[in-house]
Amino acid sequence: MKVLFVARSFAKGGAATGAANLASALEAAGLEVIQRAADAPGPVKKAFRFAERVFERTFFDAETHCLRLGPASLNMPRLIERYQPDIVQLGDISANTIRYVDLPRIDRPVVHRMSDFWPYNGPAHYGLQPENAPRLARVLFEASMQEIPTPLEHTRVAPSHWLARNVQGKGPVEVIPNAVSAIDTPVRSLSDGPLRLGFIAGRLSDPRKGYARMITALEHVKHPVTLHTFGRTAPNLPETPVPVIHHGPYAPDEHRTVFDSFDVLLAPSHMDNSPNTVTEALAHGRPVVGQKGTGIDTYITSERGALIDFEDPAQLAPELDRITFRYDRLSAAASDYAQSNLSLRAVGQAYAALYRRLLQAAETAPAIF
Repeated sequence: MKVLFVARSFAKGGAATGAANLASALEAAGLEVIQRAADAPGPVKKAFRFAERVFERTFFDAETHCLRLGPASLNMPRLIERYQPDIVQLGDISANTIRYVDLPRIDRPVVHRMSDFWPYNGPAHYGLQPENAPRLARVLFEASMQEIPTPLEHTRVAPSHWLARNVQGKGPVEVIPNAVSAIDTPVRSLSDGPLRLGFIAGRLSDPRKGYARMITALEHVKHPVTLHTFGRTAPNLPETPVPVIHHGPYAPDEHRTVFDSFDVLLAPSHMDNSPNTVTEALAHGRPVVGQKGTGIDTYITSERGALIDFEDPAQLAPELDRITFRYDRLSAAASDYAQSNLSLRAVGQAYAALYRRLLQAAETAPAIF
C-alpha cells in the first residue's frame, strides 16, 4: 500500500513531530510512504508565505497562518498524478500548504491527522476559548475557506477522545493515539533525595500551558520536591515555592537526558489535544500528573499517574504522595502502555487497518455518473 503524506513540515514544531512519528509508524507497519512537506517551497513561494504571515499577524492578529496571497506551496493534483498513491494522508496543512478546493476532487481516500481543531472550529488552533481579535481573524479565515464548495468530508483522525468529541464539521472521526519514536522500556525507581518534578513547554510563559497554576499547586506540597523546567524562560514567571532548575530548550536527540532528569511529569495545560511530552514521558517510564478534561485523559489513568484539576491547587499534593508510594508499579504500567499502544508498529498497524477499511468501502461504493 502506497501512502502520500502531505504536511506543512515534518521537522519543525509539535505538529511536525507528530507527522514525522506517524510517517515512521506507517513504515514500521510495512507501508510505502512518500513524504512531501511545504517548508521548502522555493524563493518565490517562500516570499509569498512570509508576506502572508506578516500581513495576517499585523492586521488581523491571526493565530494560524491561513491567508493566501499567492499559489499554494504544494500542488495536490500534480503530486497524486506523479506518485499514484492508494491513500492520501494529511498532517498540518495550514500556511497555504495546499489548495483546499483540491480535496473534494481527489478520487481516493483522504485521511487528515489533526494536531488540533484547525480548520474545523475556526481560525484558532483551539477554538473553545474567545480569541483576542475574533471578528477580524474570523473574517480572514472565512475568506480563506471560501474556495471550498462543500464542507470537507474526508476521514479525520484525532489523537484524543477530547478532540474527537469537540471538533466540528462533517465526516467520521477516528481516534488513534500519537506514536512515540523511541520507547525506553526499563522500569524506573525513585532515587534518594527530593522528588524530581518536570515541566516542559516551548515557552514557560505560554498561558495555555498552565505554569502559573502549577506553581500555585506546588505551594500545597509539603514533602521535599525539586522542579525541573525545559523551555524558554521569561522575566515575568511567578516565583516558585520549591527549588527550581531551568534547563532551557532541548534538542530532539536529548530526549533521554531530559526524561532522566525528573521522576514525574506535570502537565497542567488546559488546552491540549495530545501533548508529545506526555506520550514521551510514558515511553520513558515516567508517570504523569495531567489536567483532566483535556486530551491528556486519553493517555493517563490512576495506574500511570493522575488526572487532576489544577484550578484546585490542593489536588496535587495527595496525588504526588500516592505516586511516590507506588512509583515502581506506575512506572512499569507507563512503559507497558507505551509499548502496547504508542509504539511505531502499534500506531502504524492501527492506521493501516483504517486505510484498508476505507479502500474496501471505496471499492464497494456505487459509481456516480
